[in-house]
Amino acid sequence: MKRAGSSGLSKEVAEAAGWLVRSGIQNRSGRPQLDGGVSAWYEMYRKRYPFLYSEITGYAITCFLFLNNVDPRPQWVNAARRAATWLMRKAWHPCGGVHTRYYLVKNYQSPNYSFHTGRVYAFDTGMVAYGMLRLHRLSPRKMYREYLDQAHAYLTRQLDITQPDFYPYWDKSTGRKGRDTGKWSDQNGTFHGKCAMFLIDYARESGRAGDRDACLRLLDWVLDRQEDDGRFVTNVADGSTHLHPHCYTLEGLLYGAAFLGKDKYLKAAIRGARWMRQAVSDSGSVSAIYEHEGFAHYERSDIVAQVLRIGSILHAWPKTPNVFDEKILTRIREHLLMFQFNEEGPQKGGFFYGADTDGRLRIHLNAWASMFSLQALWMHERFVRRGRPVDLECLV
Repeated sequence: MKRAGSSGLSKEVAEAAGWLVRSGIQNRSGRPQLDGGVSAWYEMYRKRYPFLYSEITGYAITCFLFLNNVDPRPQWVNAARRAATWLMRKAWHPCGGVHTRYYLVKNYQSPNYSFHTGRVYAFDTGMVAYGMLRLHRLSPRKMYREYLDQAHAYLTRQLDITQPDFYPYWDKSTGRKGRDTGKWSDQNGTFHGKCAMFLIDYARESGRAGDRDACLRLLDWVLDRQEDDGRFVTNVADGSTHLHPHCYTLEGLLYGAAFLGKDKYLKAAIRGARWMRQAVSDSGSVSAIYEHEGFAHYERSDIVAQVLRIGSILHAWPKTPNVFDEKILTRIREHLLMFQFNEEGPQKGGFFYGADTDGRLRIHLNAWASMFSLQALWMHERFVRRGRPVDLECLV
């Protein structure tokens, strides 16, 4: 495999990592209200970043720390600290959770997601807090600890995320907790199982039995929602399954299996992955949604990356059935690379998003898709090609 310089990262992974720090997807304006925040995507033809996104800035912290683990450099830690500073300065709400989107383009604004009027989501808070806790481990600071304790209390007490009837958000405009079926992300769905990653690491830090029990309650609830065929319904209104949150659910289960030592979570993840294998074509493309008893072939690079990542993890997990063989994982990898932008310039290395479930193409370089992709490519090389042991620390 071609290598990029002396970093030890593959060419494709190194270019995606370079895009994160070079392109401007992480704001470098020096303005306190913007600097360090990470945009959701970059619109190449309009040359603009529509909004800074708290959830994605949380992923960025984790991704930068993952890169520091596999390719130690000061630039990764510095970028993670800048992201954390922006989150604490601008995104954290006094309730303990994080605001959603800081809009930079007026016509993109949506009341539900605005920093000023919008909802404070459990999932976004969990993703931010996971990254922050990882940063606190590497570079302990009292301020980080204070925000992490706030986030934990918000998730486990105010929204009761470890209880079956939990609320997925608190609405700033109404002052009430809520849930609805308009979108999968507004429901108290099993994708919140990925929040267990923060709860697990928090419990590992605290050593308190009660904190560990909270993780078990959340993931046990996820198990109860799994269909007989392994699928997780992500929209209760129509019974459909969007593979993006389905993968989030599996990621949370795998993390629970790794760090809580519960084989039942691994078995559930295997069943979910085996069902998901049906969405993968012989060419390595991945359908994005299951509805009306069939897969609709709308494709997104973030989902392709998630499938490659989960498949690579299970391929290397000891004494695990072969859900994804090496041949199909290689095809998924090659297909994923079709989304990477390869022209010279500051945007080289980012990953195009693909098509939404309405079938419309979104021609932008996407931040979280690029983060998921670089980690998936690294895991495929490490776990599948080299046969190295599974390592889920800093799972983006």
